[in-house]
Amino acid sequence: MCRHLCGLLTPPSETELAEAFVTTVPKRFEFWSGKVDLTNLGEDGSVGADTTTVRYPFRCTIAFDRNALVSYGDRDYSATVMLNGFRLEAWGQALASERLPDRRYLHTPDRIDEYMTAAAATVSRVWPQIDNPNPSLLGQVAEIAGDLPRHERLDEAQIAFAAKDYPRVVDLLTPLEANLFRSDAKRLAKARKKTGEHRSVA
Repeated sequence: MCRHLCGLLTPPSETELAEAFVTTVPKRFEFWSGKVDLTNLGEDGSVGADTTTVRYPFRCTIAFDRNALVSYGDRDYSATVMLNGFRLEAWGQALASERLPDRRYLHTPDRIDEYMTAAAATVSRVWPQIDNPNPSLLGQVAEIAGDLPRHERLDEAQIAFAAKDYPRVVDLLTPLEANLFRSDAKRLAKARKKTGEHRSVA
C-alpha cells in the first residue's frame, strides 16, 4: 500500500503496476533484449516475487544486453533508467535533450507507460552518444548527476536509508547538512555512524 499522498481515491495495485512494467518495458525497449526480475523489499533484504506475489515496497528491473538497466517501484513508485552508470535524465540534460515526464510517483499503468514510452524514444535517439561518450560529455554528465536538486536528494536519501545503503545516504545528504530537517539530520548521523564516519552534524 502506498505510504505517500498518492492523489488517488484507492491505493495503487502492486499487481497491476508490476504487470504493467513486465508488459510495457520490453515492448517500449524492443530494440534491446533483457531479463525482467521482480523483488519484494523488506528489512531483511530482497525476496524474489512475481506479478501475483508482489507487495509494497517492491522493485521491478530489466537488465539489458549492454550497460543499461530500467527499474521501477521502491518506496515512491519511481522509474529509473540507468545508462553507463548515470540516470537518463542526467544524460538528457547534458545532451540538451527534451525533458522527460516526472519519474516519481507513477501510481498507475498509464503513468508507467507514459514515462517508459518517452524514455525509450529518448534512449533510441541518444544511445550512440551515450554508448561511447567522449571525455567532455562524460565529465559533464557526472557533474550534472552529482548536482541533484534538494528535493531529489532528500527523497533518494530516504529510499537509500530504508534500503540500508548508508554510504549513499552520506553522499546525498552531506552537501545539505547545514540546512537539514531534524529527521534528515538524524538519518545522516546514523548513516555516518554505520559507515564509520563519526563527524557530528551541524
